[in-house]
Amino acid sequence: NDVCTYASCNPGYYLSSNGTQTRTCNQSGVYNGAAKACVPITCPAITLVNGAVSGDCFGNFSDICVYVGCDAGYYLSPNGTTARTCNVSGAYSGAARVCVDYNACAAFPCSSFSTGCSDLPAPAPNASIGRVCGACTAGYEGDGATCTNIDACINNPCAPDSLGCTDLLPPALDTAAGRTCSACAPGYLGNGDTCVKAPTASLNASL
Repeated sequence: NDVCTYASCNPGYYLSSNGTQTRTCNQSGVYNGAAKACVPITCPAITLVNGAVSGDCFGNFSDICVYVGCDAGYYLSPNGTTARTCNVSGAYSGAARVCVDYNACAAFPCSSFSTGCSDLPAPAPNASIGRVCGACTAGYEGDGATCTNIDACINNPCAPDSLGCTDLLPPALDTAAGRTCSACAPGYLGNGDTCVKAPTASLNASL
């Protein structure tokens, strides 16, 4: 009538859930119930997509796995645990880290006057060449990374004898409609866009 109880397993093992916890030797000379066994503790293996790990990452008990780094165009997420250990719960300690594609538009933004910024996928670097800027919006010129107001007075000057030229703000275009001309200087007639010398009679009349 001996009674035997399965108590525990050595470190790195757990007692199987199947089988009988406490067994009694009966009159037939065998213990009743079914045997239990000590099963090795394992953890799911750790991998790092677009990156590398080192150490013991295959999931055996007490294995320590370390996140090393990421491939070109990626960075290792700041959250998560760098070194993780396979523990008695059958899971690695801490939290996973992942490789994240750099957003070059965040680090190297295009002009606020461009039509937008498109980040290039890895392995494009975290640099200005890792993104593409859209065209400048109406009234601006440049490559999208930089956009400057077009001065319509330069390519569409007013008459030489006007009192000045005022460039209009975007979205005014680089045309005559994108600027306004001041009046003609004394002694000249016109709207500032064109000015002609007033006839002598007109000058005398104005005196």
